[in-house]
Amino acid sequence: TDNKTIILECDSQIEIVNSKIELTKKHIAELKQNTETLIQEKRNKIEELNKQNVDNEKINQKLQSQIETLRKKVEKEELLKTNVTKLKTSISQLGKKINNINEQINFYKENDQCPTCSQKIDESFKQTVITEKQTSIENINQTINETTDKQEKINKMLQAMFIINKEITSLNQKLTESNMNFMSNLKLIDNMTKEIEGLNKKIDESENENNSLFGYNEQLQKINAQKEALINKKELFSAASYLLKDTGIKARIIKQY
Repeated sequence: TDNKTIILECDSQIEIVNSKIELTKKHIAELKQNTETLIQEKRNKIEELNKQNVDNEKINQKLQSQIETLRKKVEKEELLKTNVTKLKTSISQLGKKINNINEQINFYKENDQCPTCSQKIDESFKQTVITEKQTSIENINQTINETTDKQEKINKMLQAMFIINKEITSLNQKLTESNMNFMSNLKLIDNMTKEIEGLNKKIDESENENNSLFGYNEQLQKINAQKEALINKKELFSAASYLLKDTGIKARIIKQY
């Protein structure tokens, strides 16, 4: 009876250990599958980010090319601004010169004699001087008009350059955003690469679970060996009991003698 009880206990222990083995195997399989799935998801994301960065590089090259082309169109902007300033100064000086000549013309128109020496100014001389001065004013005004035309042309060029500079600013903002996306993607790729390394280590560490599984198998072998020994012992006791029964060999021996 005690032997039978121990065998039943062995069966119970075997069942428990087998259950632990199955649970451990299931846990290892699920852990590996989940980890490998997560690794693959991260690899897919890394691949996607790398494709984005390839696109970002193409966008950056295109933007840089556009910016460079536009910058060539405004490279003379400072020179043109300097020229405009010079033209303004020239127009102002010419205006002052006209004022000065007008004062001289008014002098001859308003005075018949010299205020300094009181000598009479010849009327013919006055008209000749006034005519010469008026001709000078006409020539100066023509120069002012020509200079003003040059100034207006340059101002139109500067206005066009102002619009180009706004476009350059917009493209630079897009370039900055693209570069930021590129760097952000690189950082994400680096982080996910490290995460994948950690997950691979996690898979390697699942070998510890395999060690537990090995321990359970050893325990199972010992219990099975114990059970087998008990069964063998039980069979031996059964055989001995049978031999000692009256219906067995004992009875034959008594009958023979």
